[in-house]
Amino acid sequence: MSGGHGRPAEVLSPRRAFYQACWRVYTSQFARASHLLSPGDSPNSSWATAVCGERPPGTWWGTGSQQEYDAAKALPLCKRCQAKSGLS
Repeated sequence: MSGGHGRPAEVLSPRRAFYQACWRVYTSQFARASHLLSPGDSPNSSWATAVCGERPPGTWWGTGSQQEYDAAKALPLCKRCQAKSGLS
């Protein structure tokens, strides 16, 4: 398998693959950190819970527009999500 230009394709660890498949979301426009939402959960559902156990007061922010995607990416990742996903 090739990653293009003759380079071998990157092999992801299971943790890294999980992290890349997660939604990166946040709880409100005033959030100080982003959270990881499992790929099987809908960010538009009020029952969706982050990897760390956090739940938003309504629905998650971070997937509605390019501005929200960028904001979620710019926020530091919640330390509990980092620890639970094995990224710390």
